[in-house]
Amino acid sequence: MKLTMRPLILLLCLLPLRWLGAQTTQTYPIHNLSLANPERGWFYSIGAWSNNELQPFPTAAELAALRTGDDKVTLIRRYYLLDDFMNGPIDQSVLDEFQANCDALRTAGFKLIPRFSYNWSYGLPQMDASVQRTHQHLAQLRPYFENNKDVIAHVEAGLIGHFGEWHSSSEGHVDNFTLAVKNGGHQILDSLLRVVPPDRMVATRYYYHNKMKYLENYHGIVAPVDQNTAYSGYLSARVGTHNDAILFDQNWMWHHDSIPEQQAYAAQDLNWVVSSGEPLPSNYALNHNPLPELSFLKFNNLAINANIEGGTDLYDYWKDQGYFDELTLKLGYRFALREATIDDAVALGDTLHLQTVFENTGFGSPYNPRTSEVILRAVNGLEEHVIDITPQLDLRYLGHGLHPIDLLLPLPADVAVGDYQLFLNFPDAEASLASDARYSIELANIGTRESTTGYHTLLHQVAVTTTPLPLSLLSFLAEDRGDRGIQLHWVTEWEENSQGFEIQKLGDHNTWERLAFLPGKGLSTGPTSYTYFDPTPHAATVYYRLKLVDQDQSFRYSPVIAIDGDTAPKLAVYPTLVDDQFTLSGAPVHSLVEVYDAEGVRRASLRPSDSPTIIDLSQFESGWYYLGIVSEGGQVVETQRVFKK
Repeated sequence: MKLTMRPLILLLCLLPLRWLGAQTTQTYPIHNLSLANPERGWFYSIGAWSNNELQPFPTAAELAALRTGDDKVTLIRRYYLLDDFMNGPIDQSVLDEFQANCDALRTAGFKLIPRFSYNWSYGLPQMDASVQRTHQHLAQLRPYFENNKDVIAHVEAGLIGHFGEWHSSSEGHVDNFTLAVKNGGHQILDSLLRVVPPDRMVATRYYYHNKMKYLENYHGIVAPVDQNTAYSGYLSARVGTHNDAILFDQNWMWHHDSIPEQQAYAAQDLNWVVSSGEPLPSNYALNHNPLPELSFLKFNNLAINANIEGGTDLYDYWKDQGYFDELTLKLGYRFALREATIDDAVALGDTLHLQTVFENTGFGSPYNPRTSEVILRAVNGLEEHVIDITPQLDLRYLGHGLHPIDLLLPLPADVAVGDYQLFLNFPDAEASLASDARYSIELANIGTRESTTGYHTLLHQVAVTTTPLPLSLLSFLAEDRGDRGIQLHWVTEWEENSQGFEIQKLGDHNTWERLAFLPGKGLSTGPTSYTYFDPTPHAATVYYRLKLVDQDQSFRYSPVIAIDGDTAPKLAVYPTLVDDQFTLSGAPVHSLVEVYDAEGVRRASLRPSDSPTIIDLSQFESGWYYLGIVSEGGQVVETQRVFKK
């Protein structure tokens, strides 16, 4: 299993940083317009008439109007009815229709949210297919999912009960009174997760029953997804949620038991999985601001035309109150680049340094793989070089808020001496869509985007030179001394004409403040060590950087380093490459430590002791294992991993 780690701001910067001199800080104005960005926002839902006949798929002109209209719709949710195939395979005409829909959406710049259901209307028999028949149908769908995953945003679970909503099951796949998942539902959801491509999520109807209890009861998984298990192929990281009765009442998202525990689970889990659904008109909905709840639940997308058979009163109410426009802007992600500090020059074979500050004002973040790139385009137009920065800047990890991100970019070997314009690009990770600007994320910045490429100019030109490199910063680190403060330490490899180092700290208003200035050596041919102590205690995360000043007053900035203000228990394991046993320390005595394998199956539970605890894996097979501290309240507060040889 591939584990994707969050791209954190550097706590330790150990990459050699060659100092050529000047940098430029550029700020970027931000607009408040709606954007037709992929895999977020409103989706247009296509269901069926009361006689189980599907509503028509939009024409090319209708799709274009949805995409370019005020609401900037880029998602289609479509139901596919399988009621005619209870006793045999899905007819090829249905599979052909699914393929034609995917082709039409690819042409129009949309993505699909498919749901398959065996029934629709309350006036018709509410029949489910058997587990065996459903397995057969999913096997037929598998190659269509695989061949079209580029335009599949996620898949709704469907397949069971009325509307595919996992209630009213004629086959007993769920308990029709409690809605608990029965063995048949477990087998069907397992099968669906196997046939949907592993980097696409499945959204389930009832968060408590179809995610939390399904994972616990049938797979032994009780921990919500966190930044270490997100986007990893880990089973729980592939199960999201859709709710078809949003704002029906005050507890529309929660099962009546243990609501605080469910909310604590969701507060962590929904940062990393898709959250979607459709509103249901009710007295509560028509007298309630939806923004706080949908923000808490990190909603990525929402139906724009659901449950309107009796009128559009709810959408009208939202529009009158200004909620609709807010949702248009904030569903899913909304990124802007606030500022960037960029080298003015870089030597051949060296590293280009960009210090960026991104802001996400959306509820959530992207939930499918996406590439991040810096493009160097020669001013003479003769060459263009693409640097993949995804390992340093994965937008899926940038939730709501400000994100200072340092980018250290080794120049490609084939870059020639000359002047280059710089651009950012966030294309789709699928090769079939990577060059289609409609599928690149558009930043909410004024006047920076090229419509033909999807690139965003950084409004900066960098010179690639053969200039000697007069300063090398070998390392820059911070050590938390608790209530006493924070110790900073950095080492230069050599110096030439250096005046000194201004130590800066990010202040309360997101501006850099000067703490002190330390003189440099001026000239040194070997490593030189510097330290500075900041005596200010901290409760939140704090950020530091160095302003490196030359004797001619030119300057540049070091990478940013951070000290995390999180005071949750810290779990330490050693060694992390295990023959038979490893040592665990740092877990509170009253907590529970659980061990999971790479498939998310709980393999062991134990209570830690006051002293370091020895954990024996000698009977376990080779592979990755995950450890989590479970607090007394039942919340996973930290995870670590080890590899059993």
